[in-house]
Amino acid sequence: MNPGITIKDFEKSRLHLQHLLNEALQNIDLAIYDPWLKFIFEKEVKDMVQAEHRKKFPDIPIYFNFSIYIATQTIEYGIQRYYHPFSQHKYLGCVQDIYRKDENNKPLLVDCYYSSLYESFSEPRIIVRYGHAKKETFEGAMSAATQFYQGADTALAKGYQLALEAGYVKQ
Repeated sequence: MNPGITIKDFEKSRLHLQHLLNEALQNIDLAIYDPWLKFIFEKEVKDMVQAEHRKKFPDIPIYFNFSIYIATQTIEYGIQRYYHPFSQHKYLGCVQDIYRKDENNKPLLVDCYYSSLYESFSEPRIIVRYGHAKKETFEGAMSAATQFYQGADTALAKGYQLALEAGYVKQ
């Protein structure tokens, strides 16, 4: 990201991206049953949203996940809430952390990342970022997997599930 871009610029960009996604998804009225059509549709929506976003914020790269689940006919998306400078971290999505609350006492949205630095050790490293400062993160490896398989409702467990669904972690 350009060093001249402020956190406020990033937040405006994120809100614009969320608006674009919501607008695109509200105007969609179709049922997808074919995996190939699902793939094409997801790619086209991603390309369209990125092109529209670049028109207003050309200097700010965007990261978001967008998936359609055929079996349940649902659409899920996640928008990066916090900027991070570590290129080796793969953005997984944002989840609610029920143990951290915002100023309105609602669960805080946190970003989840997968770190490829530990792949040589076959250890899935999940990083959860809850703010813009470098110290506003926590991470886990096998503890994230343990929490997930024990059914814990933690941000690390949710991040591990996102990594599983994205194919970064093999069961």
